[in-house]
Amino acid sequence: MLGSLPNEGTYIELGYMNVKQESSSQLVHTSEEKQIQEARIKACQWGADAIVVMGSSNDKGSDFWSGWKDNRETKIIAIKMK
Repeated sequence: MLGSLPNEGTYIELGYMNVKQESSSQLVHTSEEKQIQEARIKACQWGADAIVVMGSSNDKGSDFWSGWKDNRETKIIAIKMK
């Protein structure tokens, strides 16, 4: 896993992923680590050398109408080094 994309021209983008988790229970929380683990498995299936996390968003809380929610989405790029 890389924190940013390597220098231009040193890699090939194999694909993009949006890994999502949703929970409606205060006892079960979403986890960016679980999402990254899923992305690593998928990236290996694609033949990638690395994944780059491009961003993550989390919508957590409760309201009267929908109750508790914990929604997380992580955007990831799978790359292969040249």
